[in-house]
Amino acid sequence: MPKTGESNNPWVAYAGAAVIILALGTGGVYYYKKNKATGE
Repeated sequence: MPKTGESNNPWVAYAGAAVIILALGTGGVYYYKKNKATGE
């Protein structure tokens, strides 16, 4: 994992990745359920 000068703490990168994954997962589930609800 490349190190940026501003943060040498790996947990910052892990937290950022976790937030992105959670957001994508939540958005994906919501989108899927919305499409199912409309009968698609």
